[in-house]
Amino acid sequence: MIDQPNLLQTYLYRLTDPQLLYLYHIHIGDVPTPFHKPKLIEELISYLRQQETLSATAGLLEADELAAVTAAALTPLPSSAQLNQILICRGLHAAAAERMLLHLEERLVLLPLQESDGTVWQVNPLLQEYIGGSLHIDALFAPGETPDGPVKELWFTPSMLPGWLSLLQHRSELFDRKGMPKRQREGELRRLYPGISDPRRFSQLSQTARKAGILKGSFHLDHEAARMLFTLDSHSLTLHFAYRLVREYGITRGQFARLLSVCRHRWYASMHLTGIIMTLSGLSRQQCDALLDCLKSFGFAAEIEGTVSLVPLHRSLQSKKAYPSSEEGHLSKDFGIHIDRNLPLHRWAHAYRFSALKLHDRMTILQVNQRSMLEALDSGMSTDEITDALRLISTDPPALLLQFIQEWAQSYETISLFSGIVLQCNERTERIITRHPTISSMIVRTIAPGVFLFSEKESEQLRIQMIEAGLPFVPAVRTAESMKHPGGTARGTVPMPPEPILLPKEVDSPTPIPRYDDEIIKGLHQSLERFSGSSEMISELRYRIDQKLILTEQQLIRCSKKRHIFEAKGFDYQGKVQLIRQALKSKADILEIQLHQDGQSMLLFPELLIRQGNADILQGRTIPENEEYRISAGKLFLVRKIRKPLLLPKRDSSIR
Repeated sequence: MIDQPNLLQTYLYRLTDPQLLYLYHIHIGDVPTPFHKPKLIEELISYLRQQETLSATAGLLEADELAAVTAAALTPLPSSAQLNQILICRGLHAAAAERMLLHLEERLVLLPLQESDGTVWQVNPLLQEYIGGSLHIDALFAPGETPDGPVKELWFTPSMLPGWLSLLQHRSELFDRKGMPKRQREGELRRLYPGISDPRRFSQLSQTARKAGILKGSFHLDHEAARMLFTLDSHSLTLHFAYRLVREYGITRGQFARLLSVCRHRWYASMHLTGIIMTLSGLSRQQCDALLDCLKSFGFAAEIEGTVSLVPLHRSLQSKKAYPSSEEGHLSKDFGIHIDRNLPLHRWAHAYRFSALKLHDRMTILQVNQRSMLEALDSGMSTDEITDALRLISTDPPALLLQFIQEWAQSYETISLFSGIVLQCNERTERIITRHPTISSMIVRTIAPGVFLFSEKESEQLRIQMIEAGLPFVPAVRTAESMKHPGGTARGTVPMPPEPILLPKEVDSPTPIPRYDDEIIKGLHQSLERFSGSSEMISELRYRIDQKLILTEQQLIRCSKKRHIFEAKGFDYQGKVQLIRQALKSKADILEIQLHQDGQSMLLFPELLIRQGNADILQGRTIPENEEYRISAGKLFLVRKIRKPLLLPKRDSSIR
């Protein structure tokens, strides 16, 4: 992208000579002959930089125009289609939005820049610096009134997740192969989670675990990912889970944080909130609709009578009284673990690995038994880790429970299955391996004399160390499958480390938007009444004032001198035909036509002027609809020739 300070200059230099001359002509006056392009650009920038010009330009922005400028300023790399969709969400018709963008380009308020991936709209940097504090989302989508009626609290709390992970770990019969709850087991799940009345929430708990990176593949729990997550406090976890649910739609952490900061406790029309998401993220309307539906389906957003809010999520993030550090969970004599829901997660969440869920209501109750303990050991926990986890919950766990843990661990050791790199070697190589400081530190377990277990993650590092230790040849890793079917070997692959968890940040509060008025237009019309000149000149100047192309008294004086005629109306039939022919010949002009004096005008790409009997038939295509249009020149009240803006496609060179 172009640097902001050079954006305006770059835009003007990229214009063709006819385009630049047209802008100079309508903003400053007649172009000197011969002209010097850098000099014209310097004069245009000097005019746009004047305090009087900036004040008038800002002061004459109507509400919809300010909304368009705000959208261009806040949306990441906005295209024409994106700006149109955002303005449609505001309530504008597609054709009206397109025409407004054309008009703002002609006024040099918005600048369409041709980049490698298409047209990107930028706000005139001089104007953006002048009114930057006013370019807030409220100028684009104002919040509505808070609806009557209660709003449901967020059903999901992070304290639900450890119990659900316990079910995934120890009650696999409740789930299918993908970790989703079986419909026929919903009754049992309701008894375990009596506070959940909607059965869809059970599937969403599994989806939350999967989106958070804990539940992976075909029913595999990533305990390291869970360990990283449960170091966060409850509020950060809620925010983290909400973001992980919607990030697949393309929104970034920073954009999601800004969305929360903008919306806060406000309520918006559903289409307006979609527009806000589009503005802050730059995503398509389809993506934003899907993102908002996802937030609503999980209860992070509420909808009442067509208005939507992120109130449930914000309420869950409100600060609560900290749980006293001296308090702890309770371990009963029957090896039950009783947890108050406000006990910090990092003190008890890992209990899901060695205890089975009995109940999650106002209190979470987990049960330690032989099967849950064996499954914990089988998942990689050591007895020391289990004991330490129990002491985080209660500083004085029952001695009998600690004794049973040791006995269950001994029974677990009676049979072992390993997955990793098994190294088998002779006595000489065994002495090298056990005496080498680096290689010996990599040994996970000595299975038998001359048989060692290494981690698959360290297979390449092990190979390098063995070569450096002087071994003449290190064979490739042979899989059991290749040994059953000789003829192929495979090297182990090192998995990528889990993605680090980064929390989004809050953004600043909104800045109030100043009020604007149209006193400038009235003053310029009063000044125009004192001018002498042809009716065509006065009419054209009046039009340019109304279109906010003339902003100052000095500009009006310069533009009143030696005018080229760009419009014809009323009974000036030949003037209309002449302007149509000029536009067809230039290939750089479009036409604004009006059927009646007080009628709606429209923009047209002129393609042909056909003589049929005594009539001249104008044929062209409407802007932006691109629909074929034919009309007799005699039926037109007004024809105005306008320089074609940059964003419009070029007319086919074959057209004459």
